[in-house]
Amino acid sequence: LGRLAEVMMKWKFFVIGGWALAICVLGPFAPGFAQAATVTVEPPSGTQGYDALMQYRRYFPHLALTADYSGLLQVPSGRVLDTPGLADFSDELFRQLNETGQLTQYLSNTTLAELYAPLGSLAPDFSSQFVSKDGRTMIFAWSIDEEPGSKPAVNAHHRFSGIFDQLVKDRLPGISFYGTQSVAAVTDAATLAAEHDMALADGIALPISALVLWYVVRSGRLLLIPLATLMTSAAVSFGLLYFLSLVVNVQVITPPLCMSLLIAMSVDYSLFLLTRFREELLKLGVGGEDAAISIESVQEAIKSTMTTSGATILLSGFTLLTAFAFLAVIPVDLIGSLGQGACLTLGLMVVVNLTLAPALLAAAPVFFGRAASQQRSGARWARSIVGDRSASAPAGWQWVAKITTLFPWNILWFAIVTAVSVSVSVAVLQMKTTDDLEQDIPTGDKLFTLQQELTGAFSSRTMPYNILLMPKDTSVAVLSAPFFQAVAKMLAAVEHEIITQMPEAKESEFNFLPYQTGRQPIPFQALQALCGIPRAETASVQEPIAERQLSSTVSDMCHFMLDTQTSTENYLLFDPEAMTGTLTALGIEVLGERGFVFLDTVRDAFAKHAPHYGVKYSIGGMGPYFLDMVTVVYAYLPAMAAGTIVVSVIFVGIAFRSVIIPLRSIVSNSLSLGFTYGLAVHVYQYGALDFLGIRNLSGDYHALPWIVPVVQFFCLIGICLDYDIFLLTRVTEYRAQGMDPRVAIRKGVVSTGGIITAAGVVMAIAFGALVTSSLMQLAVMGFALVVAVLYDTFIVRSIVNPALMSLLGRWNWWPGELSKPHYGFDEDPDLAGTASALSMQTC
Repeated sequence: LGRLAEVMMKWKFFVIGGWALAICVLGPFAPGFAQAATVTVEPPSGTQGYDALMQYRRYFPHLALTADYSGLLQVPSGRVLDTPGLADFSDELFRQLNETGQLTQYLSNTTLAELYAPLGSLAPDFSSQFVSKDGRTMIFAWSIDEEPGSKPAVNAHHRFSGIFDQLVKDRLPGISFYGTQSVAAVTDAATLAAEHDMALADGIALPISALVLWYVVRSGRLLLIPLATLMTSAAVSFGLLYFLSLVVNVQVITPPLCMSLLIAMSVDYSLFLLTRFREELLKLGVGGEDAAISIESVQEAIKSTMTTSGATILLSGFTLLTAFAFLAVIPVDLIGSLGQGACLTLGLMVVVNLTLAPALLAAAPVFFGRAASQQRSGARWARSIVGDRSASAPAGWQWVAKITTLFPWNILWFAIVTAVSVSVSVAVLQMKTTDDLEQDIPTGDKLFTLQQELTGAFSSRTMPYNILLMPKDTSVAVLSAPFFQAVAKMLAAVEHEIITQMPEAKESEFNFLPYQTGRQPIPFQALQALCGIPRAETASVQEPIAERQLSSTVSDMCHFMLDTQTSTENYLLFDPEAMTGTLTALGIEVLGERGFVFLDTVRDAFAKHAPHYGVKYSIGGMGPYFLDMVTVVYAYLPAMAAGTIVVSVIFVGIAFRSVIIPLRSIVSNSLSLGFTYGLAVHVYQYGALDFLGIRNLSGDYHALPWIVPVVQFFCLIGICLDYDIFLLTRVTEYRAQGMDPRVAIRKGVVSTGGIITAAGVVMAIAFGALVTSSLMQLAVMGFALVVAVLYDTFIVRSIVNPALMSLLGRWNWWPGELSKPHYGFDEDPDLAGTASALSMQTC
């Protein structure tokens, strides 16, 4: 790093020019990163959901991951079906939607009732699928052949929403509430919310962070350094991330989370560099308003800063990159893209701070050198650290350093903090997660109210399972009496099995041509006679289809019923290979905790009974796809978490030449992790803060968003190690000078206390902006990050780490050289004026 500093100083103008060019080239693409965010539910390869998706793409492309839309109508009282002009509204809606040239399917109660009218008493009743139980709410459903959260689907959402809303205003004045809902609508609303949250994070965090930074360094000139590094890191990293978004799906929480990380860590690293730069100047005797500033002194200070604080930044950056690298390899785009984005952002930020910062300082040595050495409180604090007895060390940190390292108080403090952390952490054992779609929708948006109305009126009807069935024996025709009978018996057995294993699923509904829950399906012979289905299962001669004259209404019904529910474009010309139907999990939150149980129960029931009846099956739909994605993420989590811990432990152990230090770090970080997770469970699952009446701090969902525990682990491991490394670097530096371990620990606490506290406050402010997000997922994540940062800054780093290190003494550095007895300074109670000029040697 010293040699790197020399290179940066020698080629300073080329370095500055290179970063300026990077900003010019990549900066214009940076805003596109936030706009590229999406919500996707494609299941990972190797899962049952993925196999089902492949089957549907082959046999039923219109039922694969297509963009589905729902239009909702609601009357204040009475029955929505009694609304005058409803049938004409449905017809006109279909006409205008079809004129867009994108429509692949359109369904409504009125159109299906007209379509199935030729069946008379045998016609199925579709009202329960399109009209709520209280009769006040009705939905219309249509689809297009696009990915659910893709840009074309979002653009179509804007067109469809405009058509639907205008038609309601023109033709249905009695409707009190209406709107359109879809994954595309959720993606659009969440993307706009993410952009707003990023702007909010900038607007709140940046000014306060700048104020805190100024309070520490007391120089407006020096603030130009973090401003330059932050702007460069943001413009270049977000520009690169835009191109990443063209390759992988980016989760909507990724841009604001990356921005918060960028602000927090950039200010932290600037604090580490600038405070050390000031110390190094003072050690060289540079100080005072009128003091002469030599270029050589500034360059020497830059070099020393890079070999000390630069090393801290490198260590911190590597641990953070390690954590997010393991997150990035999880084979789910929504999680992997977050890890990849964080890795790129943090990696670039480390490079910027280790190259651009020294280049800027070297480009204007007198300008920055004089600002860093002026007689201000920040300088006085720095002088106390380097041993100037005329400047006293902060009394508060002297007291903290002494009380946390003095036996037996160190044991008592560690025991108290551990007891509190464990008592809060116990709640983690009961942690529940949810995938509720509302958490992806901005609070206060009309779409949020619309989703609540849909959920309340139709339960899980808007997210049914799609189930594909095929005969095992390829000689058996799908449109044949034997297959219809086998399917009917199998589905009856499956339904009975599901209800037996999971009684709360008793209201679930199967809807297939051969079998419909609670209704008598159309007998195959009647369907065959009505629609002219060839008698594939017999050798008898039948009347040629060409000679059979079907009425237009019967023909429309037959083609709709058979061509959409079997894998053929025209059942009169082509034999289908598969059949599809739906299973609706009424009374069960499809994406909730019981949704996982329901999916497993359904799959087990089909696996048990389908082979017996000679039927092959595939279970698809939004619910199974999403749950499989979550299952894969949590299946990878233990291995990825273990890998993160192992690599971090090895790296920290090598860096500090110690076996004990990384093990001690695991203990202290476990306290932070447990406390953070436990408090999040108390707040968002048990509703500990419901009395505040703040939705973002409420337990409305009685569970945590599924993504939060996953992402939080990797964020917290890196962040908690960050401050630990900064403290350890200073303590090890003092120990390397021959100080008694306890003296080194105390001086380390005093010299880093204010810096780490300021950095922690800045980081808490940066993440605190996320708590105000209108996206519940982001708010919960922001809350957990704020709790972790504050707890680690004020409790773990200030109390636990000094206490544990003082108990271990010189064994902290075992088996390294520093673990051997040294005869240096005796313990100095007041820590004032105990050190001579600091050695440049670091860990």
